[in-house]
Amino acid sequence: MVQSSPERVQPSCETDSFGGRPPKMTTNKIRQAHKMRENGMPLVDIAEILGVGRTTLYRHLK
Repeated sequence: MVQSSPERVQPSCETDSFGGRPPKMTTNKIRQAHKMRENGMPLVDIAEILGVGRTTLYRHLK
């Protein structure tokens, strides 16, 4: 018999995380982006240096 509701996802015992895609922008990258932006660097250049898309960068610099 098939259950009608899925079982709750349990975190991994080793990392206590639920899995999924890891974030592209780490805390360190966000700090670097803020410093570069304060120094007047264009957002397009910052995104290229950090290896992220412009949309991702804009989202984190709001």
